Amino acid sequence: MIVALGSTNIIKREAVRIACATAGLDVTILGFAAASGVNAQPVGHEETLAGARNRAFAARAVCPKAEIAIGIENGLCIDGEGWVDIAVVVLLTSDGKQAILLSPSVPFPIAFVEEARARGFATTTVGAVMAERVGSDPHDPHPFLTGGMKTRKDLLIETLVKGVRT
Repeated sequence: MIVALGSTNIIKREAVRIACATAGLDVTILGFAAASGVNAQPVGHEETLAGARNRAFAARAVCPKAEIAIGIENGLCIDGEGWVDIAVVVLLTSDGKQAILLSPSVPFPIAFVEEARARGFATTTVGAVMAERVGSDPHDPHPFLTGGMKTRKDLLIETLVKGVRT
C-alpha cells in the first residue's frame, strides 16, 4: 500500500510508519514537501485543520495513486485551562473519504505562547521559543512539557493508529 505524506519531517514520517506497522499494514511511505498555507504557528482548530488539509491535498495531488494521503499540522488552541498543543491529522482515502483526527492535547506555558505571539506567529513557533529558553527540541518540546512521558511522535502514533485502522 502506498501512503503519501504531505511532509518530509522525520518525526511525522516515523509516526506514520510505526502507526501503519502497528495496524498491520505493509506500506511504502512517500513524503513530499507540502506547504501548509498557514502561519508557522497555527492558532485555533480552524487554522490547524486548514494546514493539515492543505498538506493532505498537496500529497494527493503529487501522488494520486496513493491509497492514503496524510496531512499533519500541530497548532495552539485554548481549552478551559489555557493554551494547549494539538495535532490535527487529515487522511484522504483513494475512494474519496476523509477522516479528521485530533491528538491528545499537551498544555503549553503561557509565557512561551505570549513571547511567540509578540514575535509573530507567522514566523515564530512556541517550540522555537521554548528551545531558546529551556533547551528543548524546537520540533518536539513535548518531552519537556510532559516530564519525559510523551514525545510528539508518541502522540502522533497514538492518533494515526486510530485512523489507519479504519
